[in-house]
This record gives sequence, structure tokens and C-alpha cells, in this order.
Amino acid sequence: IAPDAIKPTTIVSAVANPVNDDFTANFTDADNAGGSGILHQFYQVIDFDGVEWRANDNNGFFSDNFDVAIHPDWTTSTGIWNIAGGYLMQSEDTNTNTNIYAALNQNTFNKYLYHWEGKIEGTGTNRRAGFHFMCDDASQPNRGNSYFVWFRLDNNKIQIYKVVNDVFSLEQDVAYTFNASTWYDFKVTFDKTNGEIDVFVNDVFSASWQDPSAYTTGSYVSFRSGDASYTVNNLKVYHNRGNSALVTVGNDTLSDIRFEGTPAGKVKSLVIDNAKNISLLDEQLVNVVWLTTSVNQVEN
Repeated sequence: IAPDAIKPTTIVSAVANPVNDDFTANFTDADNAGGSGILHQFYQVIDFDGVEWRANDNNGFFSDNFDVAIHPDWTTSTGIWNIAGGYLMQSEDTNTNTNIYAALNQNTFNKYLYHWEGKIEGTGTNRRAGFHFMCDDASQPNRGNSYFVWFRLDNNKIQIYKVVNDVFSLEQDVAYTFNASTWYDFKVTFDKTNGEIDVFVNDVFSASWQDPSAYTTGSYVSFRSGDASYTVNNLKVYHNRGNSALVTVGNDTLSDIRFEGTPAGKVKSLVIDNAKNISLLDEQLVNVVWLTTSVNQVEN
């Protein structure tokens, strides 16, 4: 039997714009006939405040395009981090453990997808960089309890680590040739139900490790580099869904879409099949117009 090398597909149903309240987003996911079947169904909701697109990290989503300035969501712990040319850049290539972190609720859902682009540079001979997730205390050197994926430019490796009480252990070590000053698309999936971490580089399944005692709670994510300059862009975090998902809309801190506008939000979908093929991204814009009546005003 030929291996399944065909991407699955996903479609976000058109939203009946404009909306003024919560609504149900519907998704149509499919694998090719005779394919391996859908493994992961992910979605993300982002919103637009009139200046930039963000996401509600309390709801398990995260979005940062790093366009203008480091957002207050981030805490710089070690290293020299700046926005340069529309990218987040860590420029201190003699620092062995840099850290910039942000809060993200990873407690509520069973599966998460972490997606960003990155490139590694610098003058050293042991250049490496990566990303921590499921952190319980990102202010610690190794982020407390967490996982991290590590991309070694000079050693040509993809590595997966688990951190327990701020002590890390190497769990997976895979040969992979990286080139300096080259952008790579990184995607990492984590499934709490079976402890599986999968790493994709340029949408190709490249490394995996299964934790028999998987973390089920996490409060932060963090970028990290060692002896390298590290440039990253477009961090997006998705979580699992079914064939439909309730998208919450409201002028409050709890909703997925928190602002009014045309557009005010976007629903995005991505799926992965059992052969680890990743679909193309599909998305729908959402327009929000608050309905204000005398009754609303009295209630407010």
C-alpha cells in the first residue's frame, strides 16, 4: 500500500456577518479517499483592536506578528530582545540561555499546536534555539516544569526535552541539517491524552516523542536561544476542536473576539492526518457590530 502523502483539507464555513453575539463556527474536514484519516483538528480565533491582530490567551489562543513593538504580554528575562524589521530578534549571541515569555492558558484543552517561523545566526560554534511550552514558571532558567524543542544549527539536530523542577532531560535526538540565516517554519503539536509531541519543519514531520506521564497544565510559553542570535515571527497557538466550535463575542476580557469592527475577528482552521500531513490553512473574517438599545444600556 502506498503511503499517504496527500494533505487533508479543512474549510471554515462562511460566517453570517455581521455578528453581535456568540456564534457557532462550523468546519468541514476531510482526508483523501483511502488516506490515513484525520488525526488532529485545530482552530484559532484572533481579534483586531484597530491596531494589531491578537488573541485571547486566557482562552488557549495566542497570536503575535511582532510588527511594531514588543507587546506588554511579553516579559524579557534574559538576552537582548527587540522588534527589528517586523520580527522579534534576540541579538546577544554570547548568552547561553535567553528567555522571553508570555502567559498562555494551556489547561483547558487536550491538544495544542504551536506555530512560528525562525532563523538562527551568530558567530559562535554551538548555536541553538527553540521554544518552551506547557511552562508552569517561565521566570526560572528552564521554565520550571515544561517541554522544549531545540534546533541545533551547528550540531544539526532536532531535540525534544522535558523539564522537571527546572532540571531538563533530553528525550529525543534526531539528525536534521539546518542552515544559518535561513527561515524555517516550525510547528509543534502536543496531545495531553497520550503525551505525544510532534515536531514539523517546513510542514514535514521531523521528530516525535511520547511522554508516558504528560503534563496537563501549563501557564506560559517562552522563546529560548543559546550562543546564537534568534529571529522569530508570527507566533500562533491553536487548540483542538470538533466539527463545530462556539466563538464567543463581547466587549469583555473573556470573549474570543473582544472588539467591534469590519473586520473584528478571524476564525482559522488547520488539520493533520494520521500520516502527519498538514492541511493548508483556511480562515474566515468576522465583522462585529454591537447592537445598543435602551434595554442594553439599562442592563449595562
